[in-house]
Order: sequence, then C-alpha cells, then structure tokens
Amino acid sequence: MGRAAAFSRTFTRRQTVSFDSPLDLAVLIALDGIYGKSNLTAVQGIIVLTSTDHPQVAFPRLLLPARGPLWRRSFLCWVLLAALAIVLSQAVVAEHMAEHMKEVRRILILNEVNNSYPAISIMNQGIQTALHDSPYRLEFYSEYFDSTLFPDPATQQEFRDFYIRKYQNRRPDVIIAVGPSPLRFMMEVHRRAFPGVPIVFCMPHGPAPEALTLDSDFTGIELDMAPAETLEVALRLQPGTKHAVVAGGQSDFDKQEEAAVKERLRPFTDRVDISYLTDLAMPDLLDRLRHLPDHTVVIFTTLAEDAAGMHFKSSEAGPLIAAAANAPVFSLYDVYLSHGEVGGDLSRFSDQGRVAGEMT
Repeated sequence: MGRAAAFSRTFTRRQTVSFDSPLDLAVLIALDGIYGKSNLTAVQGIIVLTSTDHPQVAFPRLLLPARGPLWRRSFLCWVLLAALAIVLSQAVVAEHMAEHMKEVRRILILNEVNNSYPAISIMNQGIQTALHDSPYRLEFYSEYFDSTLFPDPATQQEFRDFYIRKYQNRRPDVIIAVGPSPLRFMMEVHRRAFPGVPIVFCMPHGPAPEALTLDSDFTGIELDMAPAETLEVALRLQPGTKHAVVAGGQSDFDKQEEAAVKERLRPFTDRVDISYLTDLAMPDLLDRLRHLPDHTVVIFTTLAEDAAGMHFKSSEAGPLIAAAANAPVFSLYDVYLSHGEVGGDLSRFSDQGRVAGEMT
C-alpha cells in the first residue's frame, strides 16, 4: 500500500475546514490530536486546511504518525507552543505598530567636539537615557563643531552655514547645545534660522548664562565646575600646602576654562601661591610637573590642545598628568578621574546630559 493510502487510513473522514485566525487553527489541531476527530484533509502525506487568511496551511506527514496516547501528548505540546509563539508575535507586531503610530519629535544635538571625546559621548548618552520613556517617537540628529580640531573662524562659519541649510526643510522640535560654541551659534542665529524652536544648553563655558542675552526660548544648565570648592578640599587634606598649580591647555575651550578658574580662585590668592602651567607643550608640562616644590597641589582643568598644537582627549591627557606630577592632582571633571588623581568636587557630565534631557 502506498504511503498516501496508508496515511489516509488514519482518517475516518476527509473534509476541508475553515478557520478565522491562526489561534483557531492551533485549537482545532489540538482537539483533533486529543479526540481523534479527523476533520483534516490528507493529500500525498500532507495535512491541508483552508483558511480565510491563509488559503493553505500544510503540515508534513512526518509530524503525524499513527495516533497513540504518547503522540497526542507530544503533539499537543507542540501545538500549544506554536499557539504561544503566534500570540507573542502578534503582541510584538502590535507594539511595533503602536511605536510607529506615535507623533514624531526631532531633537537636534549640537556638540562642541566629536563623539570620540569621552565627555561628549557620556553627555549624549545621558540625554538619550532621560528621554527613553518619552511619549513621542524621537528622531535624534547630532552635529559636531569640532572647535578643537578646526578652530579657524572661517571653517567654523562654514559649519554654521551648512547646518542652517541642512535643517531648513527638516525643522527640529528641540535643539540641545552642548558646549560654548553651539550656544553662541544659537544665540546669533536662533531668531533668524530657528524661530520658536526651544533651545536647551549645557556645558556653557565662558560667561555665566545669566550674564548672556538669551530670549525666552532658551533654558539650560549653568556651569557647575567647582575649582574653589576643590581647592578648599585640597587645603583641608593637605594642611601644609603653600602652592597651587593649575595645569591646562591652549585650545579655545581650554582658555575659557582657565579664565573661569582664575576668576573663581581669586579669593585664595592671599592663602596660597597660585600659578598656571597652561602655555606649554606636553613634554615641557610633564617635566615641570615632575619637579614641583614641596607642599604643592595640582588643579587639573582641561587639556584639549597643548602649546605645540598637539591634540589630546581626557583619556589621553589625564593619565599623563597624573603619572608625571610629584604632587597630588585634583580634577574638576569626572572624565579626568581614575588615572591616579586624588579627586575633587567633580562636575559629572552624565548628570549634565541627563538634566538637559529632562528639560527637553
């Protein structure tokens, strides 16, 4: 007897069955496995059913041997697993469709430097973490001024003109300015190029935001760098300190940092001798740090570029400074920690990003 004939003997009736959903099909097969009701059609060793949604659903003969109790139990398990998979897949599809049905919001992030700098990566991650549960479907756009690598004003102006053209026909709903260059850019062009678009700023070096002329569309986070608090901690930990050396770099960003540090350390000038090592090439800076006088502490600001034009990231400059200095090194930012520095009253870039995201 042929395989199809032998197989068809397990069915008392041949009938095409209609069902309305994949779940109905699973239940039908389960009932057939339990009660032995042959409401299926066998053709050449294949079980064939007709569905309003799926014209033909076929199961290989190999899955349906002669029916016994063990077969029924195992087949029912497979069917229930299939039904569960169908239900879960429908839920995933429904969730995916619901996500795409959300109203879209575009968020443009303008960054001082590129994402290879740890501070920018950390702040952008903080922004996106804060916005993870947004009721909107968010589209993130990131641009970089790279003010350290391309400080020439003409080049920076080319970047600015390009960004204005680029987003003329893709208007952002919110702009986040990370750093002083993006903030200055928004102050200059906001009303003309992005009227009515809210601006959230963070990491604003230079003049304090309250001293700037900002319209009502601007909000953000003030500079939370704490050199005075850090030096106060250093003096408590090192009560015999006579000298404080501020180490930093020569990029525009570094110079703004140095200016802010000088202003905030002014009240300490009658307590300790304060000097600045910020205009040296890296080899010379490291050599000076190796030969500091006794009773000295080091305040490390930022060093994105040295006097010779060499560029450094925090993950590069931090270890060099900490390893060379023969005095305790206190940092102002969390990205300059974990290289041998003592610590300080640290500004946390992740917190700046998170708060900026919550303001968005």
